[in-house]
Amino acid sequence: MASEAANAPTALTANSFTRTGYTFSAWTTAADGSGTSYADGATYPFSANATLYAQWTANTVTLPTATCSVTPYNATFDGIAHTANGSCTGIDGVVLSGLILTGTTHTAVGDYSTDAWSFSNSDYASQNGTVHDAISALPTLTVTADNQTRAFGAAGPAFTYVVSPSVSLDTPATCTSTATVSSGVGTYPITCSGAAKAGYSITYFGGTLTITAAAPTVAPTVAPTVSPTVAPTVAPTQSLLSASATPTVAPTATPYQTFLGASATPTVAPTATPTATPYQTFLGASATPTVAPTATPTATPYQTFLGATGAPSANATPPATGTPSNGSGDNGTPIVALLICLAFGSLAMLMVEKQRRTIRR
Repeated sequence: MASEAANAPTALTANSFTRTGYTFSAWTTAADGSGTSYADGATYPFSANATLYAQWTANTVTLPTATCSVTPYNATFDGIAHTANGSCTGIDGVVLSGLILTGTTHTAVGDYSTDAWSFSNSDYASQNGTVHDAISALPTLTVTADNQTRAFGAAGPAFTYVVSPSVSLDTPATCTSTATVSSGVGTYPITCSGAAKAGYSITYFGGTLTITAAAPTVAPTVAPTVSPTVAPTVAPTQSLLSASATPTVAPTATPYQTFLGASATPTVAPTATPTATPYQTFLGASATPTVAPTATPTATPYQTFLGATGAPSANATPPATGTPSNGSGDNGTPIVALLICLAFGSLAMLMVEKQRRTIRR
């Protein structure tokens, strides 16, 4: 715009300057608008040289409004930061930048009802708002250690636990106790840890290990060994000459005993027939049975003749069967004893025969 000169007060030339977005408002004697202001076309005194500065007022512009959508979240605690989702679009659906959601970011469990967001873009009107975000706690599982008992000095039992509510753990718990094999009688804590289950928090409850006194060791009682008593063996000759050694069975009456009037009848039949000795064969006697009688037989007249004083005993062991040796031994009959028996037997027979002849006469 050209300079203007005058020697007297004169109207200022109309402004011809322009500025985009602004409207001319006045002239002023200071560039910062602090001097004397003159309206466009006002009278200026021109008393001295001066520079006037145009002053501008920004034009009021109505910006279009973007469409913004912000979605809150309702998450379960997982230790990860969560932020609301959202976007803003302009004219013709153009996605716009400038949406700020940092005020909606949280990690801890909580209820965030006034999380703030904002939108700022030079071509669109600014916006702001709030959303209701929340992070809830995980459902809780409890792991409870079972109580255990063991004796002093024994190895520790296998520690177990119960999960409530009953679900299968992704990672099982491990339970331990402070007690050792050498720990004394008393109670010791059992603690568990290390369990994991996706979507759950886990709370642990301990148990108790009780160590009791060890049971005393009792030595087994051993019964003494008792040797059986063996009855001596009585030879046939001893039975014939003496009543002190009594056989265990009643002998079958021999022909010679029948001749003398003996009636030695056993009450129990023998289970086996032994072989007669040579002397028994000489006298015509049968072998002595091996089965003990149930009653004591009566002494025969021949036993009375020979000085027998008692009945045979049920506990004596009968002599061994078989052929005796010529000498004296455990199972043989001495020759002298046989000869004495023969002598007494012959004498007895002679006396009986003589008596019978006397009777006949």
